[in-house]
Amino acid sequence: GIYARAMDLDLNDPKVTDAVRANLAYDLIARDVDEDGTHFTQTVNKFQYHGFFMRDTSFIAHTYDLLNLQDVAGQTVDHYLIRDASGTVTGLRHDSPDDWGQSLWAIGAHFRATGDLAFAREVHPAIPGHLDDFVTAIKSDPLGLWPVAGPYDNELVNGHYTSHNLWALLGLKEAENLCRAVGDKANADRAHRYYVDFRKTFVNRLAQITAKDDGYIPPGLDDPLAGHDWENASGGVYPFGVFPPFHPWVTATVNMEREYKYREGIMTWGPNAWKGKVAAETGQDYDPLFLHDYDTFQVTETLLARDEQQKVIEDLYSTLVHTSSTHAGFETSIRPWSNRDPDGNFPPHGWFAARYNELVHNMLVREFDGAVHLCSALSPQWIAPGKTMTVERAATNSGVFSFTIHSTATGAVIDIDPKWKKPLPMILHFPWFVHVTSARAGNESFSTGKGEIELKPTVRQVVLKWRWTSHPDLSYARAVRIWLRKAYEPKPGEDMDHLFPTPTRPGLAEPETQFADRYELRLTSRSGEGIVHYTLDGSTPTRRSPVFGKPVTITKPCTVKAIEIWADGRTSDVMIAKLTKAVYVPAVKPAETPDPGGLAYQYYEADIKAMPDFASLTATRSGVAPRGDLDDIQHRAEIFAVQESGYVKAPTDGIYTFWTGSDDGSKLWIDGGLVVDNDGPHAYQEIQGEIALKAGLHTIRVAYWDSGGANYLRLFWKQPGSKKEHFSPDALLH
Repeated sequence: GIYARAMDLDLNDPKVTDAVRANLAYDLIARDVDEDGTHFTQTVNKFQYHGFFMRDTSFIAHTYDLLNLQDVAGQTVDHYLIRDASGTVTGLRHDSPDDWGQSLWAIGAHFRATGDLAFAREVHPAIPGHLDDFVTAIKSDPLGLWPVAGPYDNELVNGHYTSHNLWALLGLKEAENLCRAVGDKANADRAHRYYVDFRKTFVNRLAQITAKDDGYIPPGLDDPLAGHDWENASGGVYPFGVFPPFHPWVTATVNMEREYKYREGIMTWGPNAWKGKVAAETGQDYDPLFLHDYDTFQVTETLLARDEQQKVIEDLYSTLVHTSSTHAGFETSIRPWSNRDPDGNFPPHGWFAARYNELVHNMLVREFDGAVHLCSALSPQWIAPGKTMTVERAATNSGVFSFTIHSTATGAVIDIDPKWKKPLPMILHFPWFVHVTSARAGNESFSTGKGEIELKPTVRQVVLKWRWTSHPDLSYARAVRIWLRKAYEPKPGEDMDHLFPTPTRPGLAEPETQFADRYELRLTSRSGEGIVHYTLDGSTPTRRSPVFGKPVTITKPCTVKAIEIWADGRTSDVMIAKLTKAVYVPAVKPAETPDPGGLAYQYYEADIKAMPDFASLTATRSGVAPRGDLDDIQHRAEIFAVQESGYVKAPTDGIYTFWTGSDDGSKLWIDGGLVVDNDGPHAYQEIQGEIALKAGLHTIRVAYWDSGGANYLRLFWKQPGSKKEHFSPDALLH
């Protein structure tokens, strides 16, 4: 019965449409009937997240509305309401630091989808007090922002969360709209005034931060390097509407996310994109941690609003590659290019389900800026010559839309069947892979030069004439083939961040950036599609810069910058590598012959909140760690420190790279010089450093501390001409 009235599709790609149907089922399955038998609690799934989460459910409820299931959405948002004994709404739920605006979006978006004034009047009594809570919250913060929160849930920021402020702004807009609908001008004006003032405060703070990070909107408003990317990755575009799609900060953010945060074609959950860019520009290793299936949609929805159609289709299919055989999406826990087992992070994930269906709906029908947009992003496969694609019952705030596209090699006929509640102009977007030569609706002809046409609400049929400019093979089947080849037969140096060929910054054939005598510069096109241009004087390369061909011999320190330019004019981000000349550190001669088989360690238990002064501590125990990893050392669950010392054997003269991977802080010294500084309270991350060593023994010291929660310490090195690897016990002595 639900499927008979929900949005349905035939897009000539069964994976896409089957995933829509399955993921609707996954969200419906996760609804629990309350004890009274008439109310429902939307959970995320029946396994790992069998509970109500406000941020997840706000999207799930919104997607029910988009899929033309307003009654189900209404049952879902009812859980946001607090009622007294008589059933009168007195307030909105408050479960976490960021849900002030989410609750307002949930009920406000549902009201806009239904236009149900009775619902607006029912929930209205909760709004004045909710606005009072907003005032109390921002008055408590010295910066006038949404108050500081600790490192919880998605962003793991210890400070001002960007997304909390985005949600507060969206909530204020919904509060104003609800109050105006029921005639409460005083509170509507109050919400509007709060919005204007708070947006100014937020934007001023963001201007200070983006001035430090090339315009990127980071997860936190205190330190652009802190936290994991989450709703900041949207650039504040969707669903927030805080910035227009082509705002410079939005452009910088989505481009940086796709360049530094994607792996296997989807987003990762780990250190943020700015941290990745800084690492790339300073020659540091950057570990993005885990794949995250639905975090990708934060970026893709903004790309859709920016009319970057090809990227949207690539993101869609890359995401589908990571779903199960029954189209279930996972959350995280999978390392890039490892196995595909999310371990205890059980699918199907209800938030993924909602956001996937939301994206597909919006690609086909979306209401934005006073118009209904049709066909914002279509795959070439869906409208291949001779094919007919069908969309039925896709809901918007202004009505429910059905349409069909009958395609040929030379054009298409589009039949539109809207059920208007509030007629609006319709914007029909042209696919990027065709050149439309004429467009006609009845007796009216349109100019086709802008890539879209505006239609009157009364239009029921559009006839397009076009010629295909390219036939890109963007499909689920191709995405699977690419993934399988890259997973099992990767080419040296190729782009492993994206699935489909994408202009991405060139790479160094060898990762080292130090040299003792001379450096043979070899640049690689990671995509295999473009031409690499480079400079050696620190200037930004252009298409007029030298084209890389043969290896270039470097004898003096310099800064290499390189870009990749494709035949269609698309250009990658800039690769930056600072090549420095190193002086060999001579080997040492210990007074006594050291014992092979690992590093000596001392283990400490104390109230540790930062890297300790080990001289002030007394070791609880000591021993030998064969590889120097924490796994080799017995330790308590949390809050402890370890110090390791001994010698590392360098087999030959050359440039050596050392890494520590730790949660929390760690440092590594070679011959008394700090080579790796991975200190500070943080989730697991790997930091590297290089040093030129003469063959022989060199002292090594490692310090590590844990402040609570997860704890890791792993040591790696790379010998000249070799690959990154763990230490073997025979390479370490004590």
